Amino acid sequence: MEMETVAVTETPKPDFIALEKAVVAPHAGPGLAERLKDAMYYCMEIRDDGLACRTAQLYKTAVQQHKEQRPALYGDAALLGCLSFRQGLPAAGLLLGNVLVSGLYLTGSTEEDRPVRRKVFAALQSVLDMAARKRCNDVFLTLLGQLREYARTRHPEAGNGYAALLLDMLFVAADRRQLPALGIVIRLAVRLWRDGEEGPAARSQFAREWSRTVAQIAHRGWLPETRLLEEGLCRMAWRSHDFPMQKALLADAAFQVQMISHGDGCEKAFQLYRPLFGAALLWERKNVRPVLGAATPSETCLRNLTALFAAFRDMAATTARVTMQDEWQVYTAWNRAWLASAEGRPARQEQIRIFMQLLIHFWGLSQPRRAQRQWPELDAVLTPRKVTGTAYAALLNSLA
Repeated sequence: MEMETVAVTETPKPDFIALEKAVVAPHAGPGLAERLKDAMYYCMEIRDDGLACRTAQLYKTAVQQHKEQRPALYGDAALLGCLSFRQGLPAAGLLLGNVLVSGLYLTGSTEEDRPVRRKVFAALQSVLDMAARKRCNDVFLTLLGQLREYARTRHPEAGNGYAALLLDMLFVAADRRQLPALGIVIRLAVRLWRDGEEGPAARSQFAREWSRTVAQIAHRGWLPETRLLEEGLCRMAWRSHDFPMQKALLADAAFQVQMISHGDGCEKAFQLYRPLFGAALLWERKNVRPVLGAATPSETCLRNLTALFAAFRDMAATTARVTMQDEWQVYTAWNRAWLASAEGRPARQEQIRIFMQLLIHFWGLSQPRRAQRQWPELDAVLTPRKVTGTAYAALLNSLA
């Protein structure tokens, strides 16, 4: 006669029927949170995903039913959600993550609710981190989709841990190479700073942290993730109209281009930071149009153009130094790679030629001795000539 195998656990089997009744009761009985936690521990010990999901649903009901128990339940849901992923119970982990997302909807927006909101965002961040770490990619993407829907309807502010969560997810999604998830986080981050009421100091700090994440991923040579991160950062900076922040981000990117060029060459650095060059092209076009041929050029546009071209001139100089080249070789490499990226788009190539020729003429006017010696080597960039005539001459003289 075969013996029936019985799972041996350290946690006694809970009375699930009594627990379900306690959860829906008008008033929470003593120790409800502890009883729910013990039930989840039991499910993990016997590795019963179905029973674990049943218990996780009780957490959602308890959070909705018993307001006074919510802080304890949120903390337990985060802990047990992380343990569920570690124990190979992703469905239960997703349901416990749902508890935290529903907790965001249940939490008010007053100053008194601020500690609870902060706790829920921190708890959700932990669950998302563990889901990604344990490669539960579908769960990770699902929870981010739920967060996106919450942000669309409730417009959370940067404080209370929301900005910290997004910064962490920018790195986590890129680190796990989850491009769909990374796209969601980037859109949430751009929207936060487009719609939020936080001041320039908070926005600038967020942007600089984002820039550091771009640098970390860029130094791994991961092209899709780096481009997506840099594209989102450029979009955020462009929409902010915050000139000091834009200038600081440009300096950060210039340093990274220099470092990557040192190890992998100018063209690889260009490929990784191509969104930066695209944003520079937009910046140049936006500021050149009001100035070119104007009787009284806009001082703001001239300031913006000077900062832009000076940053790219200095980027070329430092890149040339670390790669033991001359500046003309860096400009030629950028020009070649940039035109190749716009193959089949003649209008775009025209804009690239204008930008590169304006940049080289700015370099020639601001550093004439260095430029004069290298000028004969720049025919590939300066032909066909696009920056000609008195209007461009007046513009360049104003910048220099």
